Amino acid sequence: MTKRKLSKSELQGGQYYIRCTVPNHPFRNKYNNAVFEHRLVMEQWLRENKPNHPALMEINEIKYLKKQWVVHHKNGKKDDNRIENLEVMTVKEHKAHHMYSNKNPRWNGGRIEKHGKILVLCRSHPFCDTNGYLFEHRLVMENYLREYDQNHPALFNFKGKLYLRKETIVQNISSNNTDNRIENLLLCFCGAAYTPKNSIFRHGRESQIELFNDKNRRMVSRNGSKRLKEMGL
Repeated sequence: MTKRKLSKSELQGGQYYIRCTVPNHPFRNKYNNAVFEHRLVMEQWLRENKPNHPALMEINEIKYLKKQWVVHHKNGKKDDNRIENLEVMTVKEHKAHHMYSNKNPRWNGGRIEKHGKILVLCRSHPFCDTNGYLFEHRLVMENYLREYDQNHPALFNFKGKLYLRKETIVQNISSNNTDNRIENLLLCFCGAAYTPKNSIFRHGRESQIELFNDKNRRMVSRNGSKRLKEMGL
């Protein structure tokens, strides 16, 4: 039988997790047979409502919550173990929730600076990193092409939405890599450089395509270099 173990949380406003003594639980603490109450609550709820959830594993015909999965308290109170206040997620998702969201005291509205470039939180994007961030200059170019040049070869359709191809390069024209105005961006694709000009696009004219000059030939990939040789450049 599970016995509730008193903790300091009842006296100090939810600063500590509540533990229960479960001698036969496979993931109990081997020294005191303790298991966190919020994990037991989520474990039982998943057994009854979502028995095929990937967070569960079967041991001796009984399903238990995997050690690698985290049970998160939505309101931040560690002793509030109502199922409405609990959410199960992977370690990676839990880290991203605390490190890259408004739960972090250094939260800056989903914008961070890394290696001199600006990254924006965009978890739904297919090319975001493991923390859900994507370079802002790529998003600016992507949104611009969606609006003014939807047939551009740098775009491809994924699940009904246009995205910038991963093999393209978006370069800042000036030395300031945080200046992500569309006028300061250059799209490199298949051995050509694309320079967007607002006045041309807003009047519905064709996009301007320029060949690489000596300065930006270094930005092309091997395929791009091969294309330049074929063109005699």
